[in-house]
Amino acid sequence: MKKLIIAVLALVLLTSCSQYAEPEVSVVFENMLSGQELEEMTPATAQEVGILFDFDISLAEEYSVSYSGKGGCADILAVFKLYDGENTSDVASVLEKYREDRYNDFLGYAPFEAEKIENGRVLTYGRYVILAVLPDIDAAVSAADKAFKA
Repeated sequence: MKKLIIAVLALVLLTSCSQYAEPEVSVVFENMLSGQELEEMTPATAQEVGILFDFDISLAEEYSVSYSGKGGCADILAVFKLYDGENTSDVASVLEKYREDRYNDFLGYAPFEAEKIENGRVLTYGRYVILAVLPDIDAAVSAADKAFKA
């Protein structure tokens, strides 16, 4: 009986642990930007984040968002660490809608940027949600994968 209780407790502990590490948002952000050939990136204020993505920023425990300050350039990186994982899919949906809307905005006049947006990604890792529209999306995704490797 004692062995059974220990086995059940071990199973509960294993299943309750996140499959992802929980790195600092700033570390994920910097790692994803590392090596990218970017125009000057502008950090977004809390008010700008709320306007850009139209969701309640108070869901995020921590975040970092920067976008290209150059007109006609679609580069953006947004990393959100939510207070819990319950809102992850909702926030991911909001970011995906933002990406789709931006694609449609750029499609008619900046095809290269539209392609960059089309290749952009919304990523989730536990309670983290990331929007990445960057020149080297594969390198950015790889950097994120490494940062969250448990």
